[in-house]
Amino acid sequence: MKSICYVDDDESEIGRFRKTFKDIYIIGAGTTFDDAIKELKKQGVSKPDLVLLDLYFGPKPVEKKRQEMLEADAELAEKEREVRTLLFDSGQTPENGFKLADDAAELFPRVPRAFFSRRAYLEDAMRAHDEGLKLLEKADPGTDGDYDKALEANKDTIRSKIDRIIYRNSFWVRNRQRVEGFIVGILAAVAKFGWDVLTGGHPQH
Repeated sequence: MKSICYVDDDESEIGRFRKTFKDIYIIGAGTTFDDAIKELKKQGVSKPDLVLLDLYFGPKPVEKKRQEMLEADAELAEKEREVRTLLFDSGQTPENGFKLADDAAELFPRVPRAFFSRRAYLEDAMRAHDEGLKLLEKADPGTDGDYDKALEANKDTIRSKIDRIIYRNSFWVRNRQRVEGFIVGILAAVAKFGWDVLTGGHPQH
């Protein structure tokens, strides 16, 4: 069974994810890396197959701010600017999320990292792409506000994306030496014979 290290500042999101995917993945989750890693280690996992992170990460907002964010989130199309302002005022910024990703890279070199967020804006998505990070969207609860129902309804889609990220990384890990050897061989041939050897021409003597 593949394993996931999941860090999110919202415990309800962690509980929701754990409940939905507990039979599919070994999950070590928490509001800090330490908590998530400890939970993984208790299950015999020292290195996860995927590090899944909250993008807008930061201190837990006071209940009043949290409620304001939830209300604004339900009308995201019309209130995008308001939501972003509330997030920043609460200390939940993408900078904290990207810092979390840097920490993940130090803790688990060569383990793929992905953001799991409901509040990723275009500029955040572009930055994540530029830094080689995948971005998975949390399920949108719509007008009824039922986050559990939304995640369950999108379970297969999210699982498919997670599995694809893990597989692609596993393929590179399994074949890294072979691919690197192939590249070194090509470079050596080019250095010795020139580019003609790759295009069917005769080597230069």
